[in-house]
Amino acid sequence: MHEDSFKLGIVFAIAFVIIFILVRVIIKKEPEKKHYDEMQLQYRNKAYKIGFFSTWCLLFLAMVVEGLFGEFIKSYISQQMIYLIVVFVGFSIFAVYSIINDAFFRVNEKKRNYILLCSTALFVSVSGLVSCIKEKRFLMDGKMGMTNGGVQLVILCAFSVILISIIIKSTKERKAKA
Repeated sequence: MHEDSFKLGIVFAIAFVIIFILVRVIIKKEPEKKHYDEMQLQYRNKAYKIGFFSTWCLLFLAMVVEGLFGEFIKSYISQQMIYLIVVFVGFSIFAVYSIINDAFFRVNEKKRNYILLCSTALFVSVSGLVSCIKEKRFLMDGKMGMTNGGVQLVILCAFSVILISIIIKSTKERKAKA
């Protein structure tokens, strides 16, 4: 069973890399000049700061909680998962803040490439999660870890939030133009 899910994971990882490379090639071939304007750069800098300091605060909080309730917490989630969640939350904060303030996409850049990338990440994570559930490894022993669907769940949550933010922003922009 584990061998099948490993092969499936490798196939999806290769598919993700191929799609990522294709998106990068498409982005480079498009003749329009893409750049961030001054306002976008200011918002991106602020987004980096907010994401960075949020990550540091969450890391500090995780260490405090682990120090106070270490054994209790470790019975439900591995230490590696806690830190992975912290990193993805910081990444998501940066992305969502940038999207909301029109600083995620460059001038003249199409959102479809990012929607494709997020959709691929969601598809891969859902596939991995389904595989873990089928093999009865999901949250095995009641603990979230790196090998029993935890990583897929974190990726699913992070990229869902980013994709939803892109869709909401695009919808608002279309309504404003109409």
